[in-house]
Amino acid sequence: MGPIPGDSGKWAETRVNLGKNLLTALNLKPVAWNTPHYMASATDYGAFKKIFPLHLDRGAYFSTGLDGTKYVSNQMLPYVIQKDVYGIKRLPENLGYVEMGVDPNNNPYGFTPVPPIMPADMLKGALANKVVRDGWASFYFHPDVDLVHLQTLVEGVRAQGYEFVAIPTNGVIN
Repeated sequence: MGPIPGDSGKWAETRVNLGKNLLTALNLKPVAWNTPHYMASATDYGAFKKIFPLHLDRGAYFSTGLDGTKYVSNQMLPYVIQKDVYGIKRLPENLGYVEMGVDPNNNPYGFTPVPPIMPADMLKGALANKVVRDGWASFYFHPDVDLVHLQTLVEGVRAQGYEFVAIPTNGVIN
């Protein structure tokens, strides 16, 4: 995997500014960026940083091998990253998201079958993050997933001693 044809910093900047302007027109003030499914090129991350110096996501990191650019991994760290390889400050999303799985017998789009990831799995990750001082437990929740799973997650992380906090409107996190 790597950059798609036509990828450029200008293209990415234009798309992000379009979205930001739409939100602003609705009297919403975006203060951080979340890369869709964490997948973007290094060029795109540079463009995102110009508009949003604070990101609430995992970064995708690439290496170049003999066969070209290949996706390596994304960060699932339990703490704030002050400055990553792209120069971005990241508030980590480190528990993932509820994934109901892809049933190989009912798969009209040909997706690769994946096992489900349920709140109990994510809560194990939250518990593991508690070994780190100032650790985070954060996740993404898709709007089409049954809200009972969100309730389980919220109650579960709170029971572990975590507290939900808002990102300051100025986007500054120490």
